[in-house]
Amino acid sequence: HVEPGVVEWSKVNRKPGMVFKQVENVNYAIAIGKGEFKFSLVGVAGSDIAVDGSKKLSLALIWQLMRAHLVSFLATLKSKTPRSTDSAMVRWANETVEAAGYASRMKDFGDKSLADGLFLLDLLTAVER
Repeated sequence: HVEPGVVEWSKVNRKPGMVFKQVENVNYAIAIGKGEFKFSLVGVAGSDIAVDGSKKLSLALIWQLMRAHLVSFLATLKSKTPRSTDSAMVRWANETVEAAGYASRMKDFGDKSLADGLFLLDLLTAVER
């Protein structure tokens, strides 16, 4: 669970047969994402996902939810770092890649060098070992 109790089930349409009820549910999920979790969902509306079926916007929401779950999970693990942060994850990734003998590095999650995929492939290979 990312955060138990965050969904107020009385606000959810449990059998959303009509499209506008589906849109209400997705709007509620987006509102929770923007509010409770501080996700960046600029310009995303329930109709984009429920009606238009936008894969890109659905993945934007899902990716941020997965990331929130991962950060929450990492925070529960006992480690040298009392709290998992982006910098701790970047440090781990760089250390893992370096220990495997690769020279690639990343600065942060917005690093433009990630676009070519080489660091990610190095990291995947390093984790496989």
